[in-house]
Amino acid sequence: MTHPGGSFTAEELLEHASFLTGLARELIGDSHAAEDAVQEAYATALERPPRTAGSLRGWLAVVTSNLARNARRGGQRRFEREHAAARPERE
Repeated sequence: MTHPGGSFTAEELLEHASFLTGLARELIGDSHAAEDAVQEAYATALERPPRTAGSLRGWLAVVTSNLARNARRGGQRRFEREHAAARPERE
């Protein structure tokens, strides 16, 4: 439930923790990175809450999905950069 001004209680945010962590884990594939994405989604909710009243769970799911996709892409880019910069092994 959204309050006037778009703020939420910690309890309201934490009600969705297992759902959001599972969603992020499916998208990222790493449980630690998934937990980081959920924490970032909570920070986003506190700093920039949704403009309209609606489903907090749905809004958090969209934010978490976006953060998870960004994390996965960042990890892939990092891997590619490191692979390209690696020196060949001496024999």
